[in-house]
Amino acid sequence: MEKCSQCKKEIVKPEGCGTGYGIDPKTHAKVCYACCGVNDRKSLIDSKLGDRFCFYFSGGIITNWPASLKIEPRYIKKDGRHNWGLKRTDVWFTLEGLNFWGYIIGSNTEIIHIRRVK
Repeated sequence: MEKCSQCKKEIVKPEGCGTGYGIDPKTHAKVCYACCGVNDRKSLIDSKLGDRFCFYFSGGIITNWPASLKIEPRYIKKDGRHNWGLKRTDVWFTLEGLNFWGYIIGSNTEIIHIRRVK
């Protein structure tokens, strides 16, 4: 069995689809889903004003791909409009005292575009 390059625990393949690991973009090493959540959280916390991220917004929760990071939004505004005539949802959340804003365009996607704000 393979081990996570960070925590050194055995990588367990979940039932259904999924590999049980992600790939570190810098080292190309395998990282377990739990460490993916730790890394994504650290990326948000280490970010600067204006830095951008893509995550998922599913069931009213902001998550990374394997859902090993879950963030509860502070406020959701669902009645916005986009200039393409699509529905727009705006979401604000705070993580370790840092403020973030994200938006979802359309009603057939879970992708949320996030930016760190003041």
